[in-house]
Amino acid sequence: MAQIDLTKYGIKGTTEVVYNPSYEQLFKDELDPNLEGYEKGQLTELGAVNVMTGIYTGRSPKDKFIVMDENSKDTVWWTSDEYKNDNHPASQETWEAVKKIAQEELSNKKLYVVVVQIKIHVWQSVVSLKLLGKHISSRICLSNQQKKN
Repeated sequence: MAQIDLTKYGIKGTTEVVYNPSYEQLFKDELDPNLEGYEKGQLTELGAVNVMTGIYTGRSPKDKFIVMDENSKDTVWWTSDEYKNDNHPASQETWEAVKKIAQEELSNKKLYVVVVQIKIHVWQSVVSLKLLGKHISSRICLSNQQKKN
């Protein structure tokens, strides 16, 4: 697999990049006794990995923010008092601030990159996605889904 240049995304100083790790490797790495804090997983009595991720971990559809710019201002169905939905506008400045936090959080760490394909039947095409994460537990969930299918 070709290596991904993460510096073009503002991610610098990665100590190691693991590409398409196996379920077994993710499981082993998650339980590494050298991990600390929120990075450390614990084996439950049922054999699953439990990871404490902090209080702000929800992935609520109500937390969907889209940068409002010339391309999106007339093409996104924005929420309003009259027509409620989950598409909230964000400024370019807000996006840049959030992106900077993500870049800093992902820099100088061991990272996991998983390349997956999703078949979209609407267009009858295949889309490739690169998933990047420093928290292994979310990758294990993905691997479990792959094993079921």
